[in-house]
Amino acid sequence: MNAPLPESADEQDAGIHSAFFRISDLPLKLLTSVLRYVLPLFDPVSWHWEYGDCNPYMRALFSLRCVSTLWRDLIDGTPSFWTLISSTWSLEAILMVLHRSGTRPLIIHHLSPNHPEDIAEGEIAFWRGFYQLVNPHRSRWTACIAALPLELASELFSAPLPRLNALKLNLTDEEALGQPSILLTPVIMDILVNLEHVHFSGFLFRWNEVHSTFKRLKTLGLKLMRGNGITTEQIINTILQNPSLQNITIIYMEAKAKPMPVDFNPSPTALPLLRVFRIDGPLHLVETILRHIQIPNDLDELFISAIPCNSPAHSSLFWMKTLSPLLPALQRMHMKKGGSRISFRESERCVWLAEGVNNSGFDLTIDGLRHTATLEWIASIVKSWEYPEDFPGFTCWTTSTLIGVPSAFHALQTIQRITSIDILVDLENVDLSAFWKALGGATSRAATRPPAFPFLQYLRIRKWRFGLARVIKLMKQRYASGQQVGWRPHSNIRLDFNTHRPVWFEDRKRPQIIIHMDKVTELRELDGVDS
Repeated sequence: MNAPLPESADEQDAGIHSAFFRISDLPLKLLTSVLRYVLPLFDPVSWHWEYGDCNPYMRALFSLRCVSTLWRDLIDGTPSFWTLISSTWSLEAILMVLHRSGTRPLIIHHLSPNHPEDIAEGEIAFWRGFYQLVNPHRSRWTACIAALPLELASELFSAPLPRLNALKLNLTDEEALGQPSILLTPVIMDILVNLEHVHFSGFLFRWNEVHSTFKRLKTLGLKLMRGNGITTEQIINTILQNPSLQNITIIYMEAKAKPMPVDFNPSPTALPLLRVFRIDGPLHLVETILRHIQIPNDLDELFISAIPCNSPAHSSLFWMKTLSPLLPALQRMHMKKGGSRISFRESERCVWLAEGVNNSGFDLTIDGLRHTATLEWIASIVKSWEYPEDFPGFTCWTTSTLIGVPSAFHALQTIQRITSIDILVDLENVDLSAFWKALGGATSRAATRPPAFPFLQYLRIRKWRFGLARVIKLMKQRYASGQQVGWRPHSNIRLDFNTHRPVWFEDRKRPQIIIHMDKVTELRELDGVDS
């Protein structure tokens, strides 16, 4: 029996292509789903405010229409493709969307291309022209995203919006942010009570008059709320009366609060559906809210930022007292997102942010600590967590003043996996001798200790005011002695010295050359130093 002849290349290609069919041959319902899948996703309750948010969707939609007559007819005849409408589009495009959407729900989007302070009569006319087009269809509005001055924002509530469930409103006139002046009416109350997603940057009404109307919220976003009677207690009550909340974003708040008793410890309320939690405000606001709610361990996004108040000591202890119950959630978020950022500037703000960038490690910023117990607490946390073998390590930014505090520096040394250190030399404390000794490894007749920070790969000293002779000596000690006792650091170091001038005139009779080229050459030639 003769063996079959092998297929030619053309025959093989024909066989492969016969196993496929054109996407246009799919059933129309399935093809519609495929086309919808490839269109950009527009989330009407996302936090970002961008003028051109809707443009990518319309560009992609028109690109798909150009593929073939079939696709064009399918898209034009499917109302669900035409539910997004933006004032940034041309009049022709707006009328096309209103016509082709039929009776489908509408997402209304209006942001000014100009800076809020530059809104003039032309911008007001621009909004009113757009509003006249979409207002007759307000019974179909399900979401509205608008950045408007108070005068124009009030027009949104002039008539019922029976299907509106998402409202994202940004007041653009600064003078109106603290002076809400719209009187509540039954129409307005009916609109507010049906909302499921709200983002308010500034507010039209007095919060004490409306906060109890929100009972169905899944998203609560408050930003730049000040001067309108809002209190911490009202914010907490709003959160607690909406157990289905999935997203809480409270940014740049100035809420009034009564001081809490020292022994105040309420039973936190669980929010099992919560997936996004962002809060940034005065320390008393952040602390009070975190004590009242139970953060679930399966968050998708986490951002906590506290602005110190009158007592620096209080802000130092905030992390230990308030964040300790959140450690399971913080650890899971850190491992899930591949990194965290801890920024502790006691005089400015304290931040814990789950970055959302894979394999970013830990980013520590430590400055101005009054209580080194806080740094010891942070060090104990990051040491206790488990890390994968390819964990990129820790990046640390600090100052020479903090390095000069023995207990703080000791706590920093306990974080073994630090791979990058950035030190700013303060004029008040320019002594880094303890740091260099630890980096080189302490040696004496009595004892020998391994060099500190064995995983260190990058060291930057800003506003450097000394020569390099002592640095060279200790770098030799770090690597040479390390080889002798079996403690050689794991990585070479890249050294980066930044100085504003080549000579430091601390002692004008004996000025010191900071950077001398022969010392730079000697330093670069050391085994273990990359540059």
